[in-house]
Amino acid sequence: MDPIPEEHKNLLEEVVAVTNTADSIQRDQEVVTKIYQIFKENFDITQPISKLPSMFGTGNHSQPGTGSPQKGYGKEVKQREGREKGKRPKKLDKGEGKLYKPNENKDDFDKNKNKKDENERMEKNKKDSSDFYRQAEKKYDINVYVAEPKITEELIEKEKSFKEMYAGEIESMKRIFRQLQSKHYGDKMDFQGQELNYEDYMESELEFKVTGIKGNGKYFKRETLNEQRPAFGIHADVSGSTGGKIIEGIRAAFYIIGNSLSASDWNYGIYASSNNLLVLKDPTKKWNDGINYNIMDLESGGGGIYLASTSSVILNDLKRVEGNPKGLIVISDFKVCGDEDEEKRTAKRLQDSKVYPFYIAIGEEHEKNVRSMTKGISDEQYSVIPTDKLYELPQEMFRLFKTFGIAR
Repeated sequence: MDPIPEEHKNLLEEVVAVTNTADSIQRDQEVVTKIYQIFKENFDITQPISKLPSMFGTGNHSQPGTGSPQKGYGKEVKQREGREKGKRPKKLDKGEGKLYKPNENKDDFDKNKNKKDENERMEKNKKDSSDFYRQAEKKYDINVYVAEPKITEELIEKEKSFKEMYAGEIESMKRIFRQLQSKHYGDKMDFQGQELNYEDYMESELEFKVTGIKGNGKYFKRETLNEQRPAFGIHADVSGSTGGKIIEGIRAAFYIIGNSLSASDWNYGIYASSNNLLVLKDPTKKWNDGINYNIMDLESGGGGIYLASTSSVILNDLKRVEGNPKGLIVISDFKVCGDEDEEKRTAKRLQDSKVYPFYIAIGEEHEKNVRSMTKGISDEQYSVIPTDKLYELPQEMFRLFKTFGIAR
């Protein structure tokens, strides 16, 4: 075997180091993507995607040795019949199977038109949301306010400290949300409506670099179906009883989960309430950095939580977006202010509407409250976080996403 060229030794060590960070190179798309990027930066892999040799353990490669070389590994490789030397096949005119290169074909990708369409869509969503919240106020007898970012020096510094403090946790959760997204309905990339099989693609490129032989196929799985794409709301009680370290824990949880979920394309809303309902993130809109300042500006105060009316608004808000299953996480001490019987029926009403409720009580002394609010649904749909372990709140929310029907 020929020695590794000196200029490629560092590259090999870098690829091995990245590979060792993965639990499974076959399932970890993010690591494979990093390796692909390394090869892309160091080799010319812009040629049309070609067919893989059989994978190890399949096809001719899995047969017992016969003494003859494997197909495709002889000393001389002839070109495909009907193909002239140095001449590349014509690209398909139709969109099916056409290799996508961003911004290369101006007829297919008009930046100005897309930007105009996006602006029009955003304006329509803004109007639709404003109309919805005004109607909800009248119907459910509660004031609804949509937060607008206030960017001050104090909030900028606070957001900067959160970013430094929670960057590792956010990146770790982002990675898992990407894997969940890909696992359940695929990550559409490179070819519209199809899912790139990175494992096969990388194997082909490595084979090509070693042997100089390029196949003639494409590495795409079957057309991907949206099998499961969750949508949910996260609602926190910020009444006067949540002052001090509790409101700080709620801010941290919103910041971590909100930024982590931005790696997915799931629809989710973030809400806070005391006497009124505050919409920090509208579920019909994409995440943006301004929402971080809404979270930083969140303060405690006012009366307790009105579970029935706030949940009714959020329930109907989630019905405005696509997604299945749908869920609502509520964080509170569950000392409710409305009619007690009506408040207790809220969880069952959400469940019957196919928006699954998950209640998190802050403080072990409030377990009795939360248990009474989840009567008629599963005991697994509530949990309790001690006030001295508020740092566990983001992980508990994350566990609920993964475990009980939201993103499993």
